Formats: sequence, C-alpha cells, structure tokens
Amino acid sequence: AYEIKECDRSSDVCSSDLFAQAFPARDGGHIPASPAALLGLIAHSAMRRVVEDVDRASGPSDPDEAWQASVTEAQADLARQAGTGPGDSIQNLSGYETMKARFRFASMRLTCLIREAGSLIEPLMTEQQLESLDRVFYGAVDLLLRRQHGSWLVDYKTGTLLDADESPRPQYRIQLLIYAHLEHETTGSWPTRAVLFPFKGKPVDVAVEPAECSALVGRAREAMARYNSRVPGQQPSSPGESVCRFCSQAARCDDFWEACDPSWGETLRAVEGVVVGVHAARLGSVLEVSVDNGTESAGLMQIRWDEPTGEAGGLPPVESRVRCVGLQPSVLAGSAGLRVRPWARVFWKDTAG
Repeated sequence: AYEIKECDRSSDVCSSDLFAQAFPARDGGHIPASPAALLGLIAHSAMRRVVEDVDRASGPSDPDEAWQASVTEAQADLARQAGTGPGDSIQNLSGYETMKARFRFASMRLTCLIREAGSLIEPLMTEQQLESLDRVFYGAVDLLLRRQHGSWLVDYKTGTLLDADESPRPQYRIQLLIYAHLEHETTGSWPTRAVLFPFKGKPVDVAVEPAECSALVGRAREAMARYNSRVPGQQPSSPGESVCRFCSQAARCDDFWEACDPSWGETLRAVEGVVVGVHAARLGSVLEVSVDNGTESAGLMQIRWDEPTGEAGGLPPVESRVRCVGLQPSVLAGSAGLRVRPWARVFWKDTAG
C-alpha cells in the first residue's frame, strides 16, 4: 500500500524504498527494522488499548496491563514473521524499561488531552484511515477526535520529536498537515487542532493552514506521478546514512553498497562478503564471512546467526555472497563480531558452481 507520508520527505526519501512499500513482497506486516522500532510499535499498540477503554466509558485501563498485552502480541507476531520459535524475550531489548516508563506517563497525559476535547460527535477513532476523495492517497492518524467545533488530530511519536532548534522535525509536521488535508476531504471541514504527541516531552501543536496543506498534497501528487512513470523499472535511489538506516531494501540495493563506508558505523552496521564457513553454536549458528564491503573493516569476520532469517529463510550456504544490514555488535569466542537479529535485513546469492 502506498502511504502519502512516505511521498513527501524531501531529502529523506528513497524511491527504491517507496517502490517496495507500494508493492510489498509479502503479507502479514513486517519485522521492525530495529529494537527501537519494535518498542515503538508496542507503545502505539498499548496506547490504542488505553484509548479504547476510555471510549467505552470504563475509565482508563491499567497502563501496565495494556503494555503487557501489546508485548505478548508483538512477541507472537515477531516469531510468526521470522518463521521461528519464541526467540529472545522482548523484555531483554535495550531501552525496554525506558519505553515502558515513558508509555505509562504518556498514557496519563493522553487521557487528560481527551478529556480536554470535551464532548464528541463520533466515538474516539484510533489508527483511523483517512483517504483522499479519489482514493489515491491515504494515511492513518493515531487518534482522531471529531468534535462539534472541529476535529482534533493526534499523532504519537516515540522517538525524538524536536530538531536541535527545538522545532518539530519537518517530516512529522508535513505528515500531520497531510492528515489534516485528508480529514478536510472526508468531512468538508478543516481540523481546528493538530498535535504531535511525544512519549517523552510536551505535546506540540502544529498550525493547520489550508493553503499549505493543499500545496503539500499537490507536491505529493507530482512525486507520485514521477514514481509511477518509472514503474516497473528501477526507481532512482538516494542513499544516505539516515535514509538507509531503516530501509527494508538496503540489503539488495546496489547503490547502498556503493555509498556505505566505515563512517556510517556509528548508527548502521552493514557487511557484504563471501561465506567461507558455517558452524553450529549453542544458540543458533556462526557464519565466517570474508568481508570486502560495508561499514566494517575488510577481512574475516564471525557473524552470530540467532534465528533463520533472510528472504528465503534458513542460512546462506558456503561460497554464497551475503549482504547483512542492521547488525549488532557481539562477542564470539572472546573476539569481536556481529550478530544477526530478527530486524536485520539480509540478502544472499548462491555463487557456488
């Protein structure tokens, strides 16, 4: 499905990734690209549970119960999508306790915001799909409050909301303004309030200017027309550390591998090379890879493979050329190495024979 918010991110956009999002390779969701992304999805799900309880007039639910229900659901989804057993507990992820504490506090603040909105003309709407009249574009706003005197849009953010100058990140603001345009097309009225709601820090109101909203949608339509003019051909890529960090197509993108280098290693670890050995380990397997490209130094490297992964599942065979993106540091037999986790992106080509 094509999401309008991915169409208008100025420099932080890659058409190759847009192509994959427009035509997903498989159904049933996707494996989050990082521990932070997974915890963000859990926090959104738990907040939906809290809001639904408020809407049922049963009062706010216990945040800890909502959180645990979402964790259990995510653990099962992660195992299903990776095609494995339960795997590592989500509770062991870095940042787990921090995100849980932020969610607990944010859920109380959101309940206050809902009460501030007063009486509604429609039930609370969570993860509400909004479509343009021609059904070309759509988006899903986290919380929609339709009031007698104008709707309120609320979009949650579990990561960093503000730039260094204390203004909201441009892509978040653009996303919310496009939601405002879609709400106008749906109801005929412009929202009177649009809120970026962080799990850390204070909510930020974004002014809804109809002319600006319409101009953004016009730019998005132009971008989509350029995109469609190239289908089914290769979309031009624009690789960069921030762009490629969570891209689902990075492992198979030649432009990514031409651009990435050790300077990217602070936030993104990626290696490309030939598998020279595969060994059983107590928990999973260990690959020996002769690395010749990526963010790590060339040479022989051990990569711990916790679970079957990759596009075809299983392990890449000896002599295959493998690409791994989104790896984590690991210690193997006393030596530094890397580790493939469920959110890593992996692609390989069997070159034997």
